[in-house]
Amino acid sequence: MMKAKFEYSSSMYRDGNTIGRDKFLEKYGEDKEELYDHIKELDYIVWRVRNTITKLEENSMGKVKDWLMEMEEDATIMSRKSWLEMHGKNKEYIFDRIQAELDEVQGELELHTQK
Repeated sequence: MMKAKFEYSSSMYRDGNTIGRDKFLEKYGEDKEELYDHIKELDYIVWRVRNTITKLEENSMGKVKDWLMEMEEDATIMSRKSWLEMHGKNKEYIFDRIQAELDEVQGELELHTQK
């Protein structure tokens, strides 16, 4: 089966997605119904691709967030040596940041208990 080849301008494509079937056919002619259907099919394909990409990005970001949270949690309970063996020297800044936050919180707690 051979697919029809459509030639249309960007304004026709934009109109196909905004003004609806009846107004599109009124503006461009009744013989453009197949073109209108083609534009709507393309729009649906673009929507599906964008939706899939968005879901993949969200899933990927969720995994990264979980991984980072796990490293941060480990930094609260593990020694520096153990943590570096598990997560690597190149992530040491994460361990240092969490330890600094813990020291700050500990200092605030000590101030409150002294009052």
